[in-house]
Amino acid sequence: MSDSDSILDQISKDLSERGYNLRRSGLIYQAFHKTQWSFEYDRRVGGIMFQCFVRIENKIEPERLLTWINDLNRDSTVARFYIDEEGDFAYESWFPYLYDKAAFTSFIEAWIQDGLLASRHPETGRIL
Repeated sequence: MSDSDSILDQISKDLSERGYNLRRSGLIYQAFHKTQWSFEYDRRVGGIMFQCFVRIENKIEPERLLTWINDLNRDSTVARFYIDEEGDFAYESWFPYLYDKAAFTSFIEAWIQDGLLASRHPETGRIL
């Protein structure tokens, strides 16, 4: 087992303790939760990328979409939000391989808060 695998195992254990149901498909880990955003995470250069993608079903004027994304990015702590090349809403963040329980706890709590920020924004329900 490589160091990165053991770090991914620790992160998976921590997420499971927070009520996430986990699945692994090849190199991609999936985390599902009843009340939080579900997401995927996998190894990237020097760390782990946490990502969530949601299809935008509604036709939204580009200016309104940009204002919404800018609002989310301005107020987020660890996440970045954007519209990807397929037109999906993306919510993602990177965490280094250097696992420390306290550091990961701070990170995942900020990730969850950023997700709540996105969920509670008045435009989110109209856009997603």
